[in-house]
Amino acid sequence: MKRQRESELKSTIVKWLNLQPETFAYTNITIGIPNGVGGYRRNQNRGAADICGVKGGRAFAIEVKTEKGKLSEYQQNWLGKFDAAGGYACIVREFGDAAEAWKEI
Repeated sequence: MKRQRESELKSTIVKWLNLQPETFAYTNITIGIPNGVGGYRRNQNRGAADICGVKGGRAFAIEVKTEKGKLSEYQQNWLGKFDAAGGYACIVREFGDAAEAWKEI
């Protein structure tokens, strides 16, 4: 079975999350911001999770990685700060991971 690309997996997860009760989710723009001269400047929220949202009043953040994908230092720090502030932060590598995480939120 062919594995989904990260972008496809993110889209699938966000659509599914928004069908769940008391849940709102969106894809966070984590790429650089166009600088107007053909390049990009860094997103000020470097390391922010791919998907953010709220379930029943609790904030959550989901970082989507493929099987071989690795978290950057910025991503590790961002997820750690989010979790320490009382949000629910996790890493998912396939759709089933996201469904399990949703149950824990």
